[in-house]
Amino acid sequence: MIRFRKVTPQDSSLLFEWANDSEVRRNSFTTKPIELKSHEEWLNQKLNDPDCFFLIGELHQIPYCQIRFEKQIKTRIAIISISISKDFRKKNLGSESIQKAIQLFLDQNPDYRIDAHIRSENTASIKVFIKAGFVLNAEYPDQDHLIYSYNNLKL
Repeated sequence: MIRFRKVTPQDSSLLFEWANDSEVRRNSFTTKPIELKSHEEWLNQKLNDPDCFFLIGELHQIPYCQIRFEKQIKTRIAIISISISKDFRKKNLGSESIQKAIQLFLDQNPDYRIDAHIRSENTASIKVFIKAGFVLNAEYPDQDHLIYSYNNLKL
């Protein structure tokens, strides 16, 4: 059974491990490894940011993913990001996890559109987000950048 909980400071080492996974780094816009000190500073900032909705997904009480929504107050757009532990990839958890996390987010923020920024070569993420209900909204080929939007609001 999938459930979500808020990220806590105790999740730091787990999130650090997931963030530095080779596949995660390869598919990120910033591909270089993350240093522990900068990760800890980043996490502290996210945990104290009221515009960051940061969740850990658990399957049968085992953490398997993180999903984060970064609210852009002026535009009423939230940028979603997800990473799944390598032990849980290719188990068809991505789309369901995104949909459940979106519902939690929208329960508290119903007037937000949700956008996913994805590298154009990251076909696995593109498929997962489409399956979760996202549609292509913008392409920036010169930046290897696609934006998919969740269709809860008109584009």
